[in-house]
Amino acid sequence: MAAAPSESCPVQATAASRKVLIAGVSKGLGRALALEMASRGHAIFGCSRDQNKLHSLQAQLSKLISKSPFHLQTRCGVAHRNAKMWELNVEDFNILIDTNLAAYCASKWAIEGLSKCIAKGLPKEMTIVALDPGTIHTDMLILCLPHLGTTPFHFQSPQKWAIKAATMILDLSPKDNGTSLTIENPDELFSE
Repeated sequence: MAAAPSESCPVQATAASRKVLIAGVSKGLGRALALEMASRGHAIFGCSRDQNKLHSLQAQLSKLISKSPFHLQTRCGVAHRNAKMWELNVEDFNILIDTNLAAYCASKWAIEGLSKCIAKGLPKEMTIVALDPGTIHTDMLILCLPHLGTTPFHFQSPQKWAIKAATMILDLSPKDNGTSLTIENPDELFSE
């Protein structure tokens, strides 16, 4: 059974601590998940394209927990405004290709295939999954769906999502290796 949500979980590492790799750790869902996992005593490894936000997260993690190590690295994915691929200007498209290897949705689909391939060669004590978070109120949501405005209250915050996601991730076992998972019923978590 996974640890209880961070609001009631003491901040100290345990023998059951895990090493957690999070891509896109500097903001949004990745940052919220890193803080939630660290508050439960797990070691955080992460990457991002924004060095300043990584330094900010590193400082926040240092204050939050001293017993769990963390390692943060620059370079992660990038999104584009809500547009058809052929409507993007060449510069924006090249940034997508150079960073994600393909347009955003195609790169996310590729992550599922890559996760399945990696799963075949992992030691049995390790697990990799592709996790679909659902629709969460992040900067990326606002970028892709600007008509929602900056305060779409009907979507949950990354911090509230991270509580359920961390519990789900910590409940993974080798039988889940290589699967694609979705955070079920994310809107039932909390009312904002």
